[in-house]
Amino acid sequence: MSSGLWKRRFGSDRGIVGKAVTLNGKSYTAVGVLPAGVEFPDPTTEMWIPISFTTKQLDQEERGNEYLSMIGRLKRGVTVVQAQADLDELTRHVLAQLP
Repeated sequence: MSSGLWKRRFGSDRGIVGKAVTLNGKSYTAVGVLPAGVEFPDPTTEMWIPISFTTKQLDQEERGNEYLSMIGRLKRGVTVVQAQADLDELTRHVLAQLP
């Protein structure tokens, strides 16, 4: 969740991680709070949830919709260069499997 939402709605509760949070009537587990100033993909976004796809969306004929942006957190001790190398390898693997 965004830092702003965490402060406004949850009173900056440091124990929020691991707790249930309801969004549009559905329960999710809070996994973290982004640092203040992070606006992804824009300033109005305050909560991010895991994405899932239908079987049809995963069908090879339906691929090609490159509309997703992602954000992640580097594991402690991992550099941006190392993470990029891992992502490059993953990309090569996926493209070999699904040209």
